[in-house]
Amino acid sequence: MTTQLTTTPISAVPGPLFTPLQLGTSFSTLLTVAASHCRKVEEITLTNVAKTAGVTVTLCFVEDGGSAGDSNTYLGAFPIPSDGQPWPLPLSEEGKKLGAGMTIQAKASAAASITIMGSGIDYS
Repeated sequence: MTTQLTTTPISAVPGPLFTPLQLGTSFSTLLTVAASHCRKVEEITLTNVAKTAGVTVTLCFVEDGGSAGDSNTYLGAFPIPSDGQPWPLPLSEEGKKLGAGMTIQAKASAAASITIMGSGIDYS
C-alpha cells in the first residue's frame, strides 16, 4: 500500500517517532500511527551497543490490524555492524510513509544488543 500524504497538511510536526530503546528477541511495537494522522519516517538508526558480531535486526512496517511477518518485512535479519557506532537504515529519498493505524515493529537476534531510534514528521 502506498500511503498518500496531503500536500497541505493542517499540521506538520517534525521530531522523534519513538523513544530510543533496546530491542528484544520478539517483535516490539515501536510506533502506532494515530487515527487521522500520517507519519513520514525520515531516519531510523540502529546501534549494536553490545558490540557483538552477528547480531541481526528484523524491521517491519505493518498495515493497520496486521501482524509483523514476511509480507511486511522491510529489513529482514540484517546484521548490524559490531563497532558500536550508529548505523542509519537506508530509506528511500522521500522516506517511508505510514498511514493511520500502521505500526513499526522490530526485533533483534540477541536481547539488549541493539538500540533503535527514529525521527520523522507527524501529519495531522
